[in-house]
Amino acid sequence: MTKTVRKPKRRAKAVSKKPSKVKLSQDGQLGHRSGKGDLPYPRGDFDKLPAAFQNAPPRADGTAEGINGSQLNEHMRCPWRWELKNRRLIDRRSIAPPMDLGSAVHAGVAGAIHTFALIENPAKATKVERAGVLQALVVGVREWRNQWMAEHCADGRLADETETQLSEIQVKAVQIAERALEEIDLPRYEVVWYKGEPLVERKITIPFLPSIPFYGTPDVVWKDRQSPKNSIMPWDFKVREKMQAVEHEEVDLQLPAYQYMLGKLDIPTIGAGKFQIRAELPRIPERNKNGAMSRQRIATTWDMYKAELIRYGLKPADYEEEMKQKLDVEFFRLDQLYRNQFEIQSFWDNIITPLGKQLVEAKEFIRHMHFINCTGCWARELCLSELRGEDTGFLLETNYIDLRDPKAKLVLRPEDVTIEVE
Repeated sequence: MTKTVRKPKRRAKAVSKKPSKVKLSQDGQLGHRSGKGDLPYPRGDFDKLPAAFQNAPPRADGTAEGINGSQLNEHMRCPWRWELKNRRLIDRRSIAPPMDLGSAVHAGVAGAIHTFALIENPAKATKVERAGVLQALVVGVREWRNQWMAEHCADGRLADETETQLSEIQVKAVQIAERALEEIDLPRYEVVWYKGEPLVERKITIPFLPSIPFYGTPDVVWKDRQSPKNSIMPWDFKVREKMQAVEHEEVDLQLPAYQYMLGKLDIPTIGAGKFQIRAELPRIPERNKNGAMSRQRIATTWDMYKAELIRYGLKPADYEEEMKQKLDVEFFRLDQLYRNQFEIQSFWDNIITPLGKQLVEAKEFIRHMHFINCTGCWARELCLSELRGEDTGFLLETNYIDLRDPKAKLVLRPEDVTIEVE
């Protein structure tokens, strides 16, 4: 049974229709629809920008993209790196396995969930429909690879080493994404639809500061079918080498921002979820010389360990008590943070809006140099090279994408087609 979200009088009322064989979803409703909806391009209202935003990467219609939660988090970590990427338009070129693996897994999971949302009866999905979901996952990762190549190599040619790295990331991403979907248990959730489109990586844009919009792209917005009450939540997927505690997620500005933006679409939420995915696959245990399975603690699961025991004709009962305790590495973790409307509004008024104003008015972008911030930073080499007064021309050509160069190509991604609040 779907639940209609009431719309304000200033907007057109949803047309009520009896459910047909294919359920149609009105704005803000939960349900399924097989066709694509019409998501308008931005109208170009945000064209009078402060000087700090004149060089911002354009949206599909040439207007400025604005500010999002990631930018605010990034600006607090290092204003110089924020300015480097968002104003000087310089980004990394070389492969960074942890970052690129996360993007690849995201693409695969998003493709699978989007296809899953089109299934009429997910609880009774046919073999063909389930196969279509897995195929969409593979296609999503493949499209990520194509996008990566379009952004990083204009001529489409890669060095052998880079080609190998990219292929390894692609294969690993498919495997990790498949395991993540199994862990999530897709039939348990029902994707929220808006304007004929499932809210799976759909970019939302709302008015924010004068001439500066605020935007965000929740990985998915859905409802828990097992909950008797409203349980709509935006989820954010994060691929990490090490799980973060829930205390870190409580101060992540993206999650309350997603809730605030969805409220502007008249989609009520009770909180937000952060689904963490470990950036590696379970290891296969090794056998000792005497034929017994090694009892060493490794990054794997009991199911994987048990499968190897059975494969070699060993008895799981002989290992279960000891190894179940040892094999305690988390590969997935879901943190659900519940926030009421008062808390969401407090985040917006007392943190997000002041930070946005501070960012817009900033005239200097200092380096927050600290071993935590600088360890593994993609801009570290360029940062230190500039501080030494070195010529960075060759560095920019080899290790970075300099979008100030007229030869550089700015790729406009599909998510530049946005849902925009009037």
